[in-house]
Amino acid sequence: MRIGFARLGRMGAPMARNIARSGVDLTVWNRTVSKAQAFADEIGCAVADTPCDLAKNSDVVISILADDASSEAFHLGGQGVFASQMPSDVVVRAQ
Repeated sequence: MRIGFARLGRMGAPMARNIARSGVDLTVWNRTVSKAQAFADEIGCAVADTPCDLAKNSDVVISILADDASSEAFHLGGQGVFASQMPSDVVVRAQ
């Protein structure tokens, strides 16, 4: 299973770490690219350039976003999850 995880903040990073430990194929995305890259280097996963790319490369997308504006941009923006031509089968939004 390919899981995409968005937002690597105080709650998201530990959740993504636990998912990575389960052995699934994990790709992460964060608004701050350097944060996503540092996380990926630490645990050995891939980084998506955009939420759209995250969806294209995942069976399930999990997002834990800070507010409605960031959620709207992540899901509905020009490079958002739903802009993908091959959207994920499942999108989970935790808040």
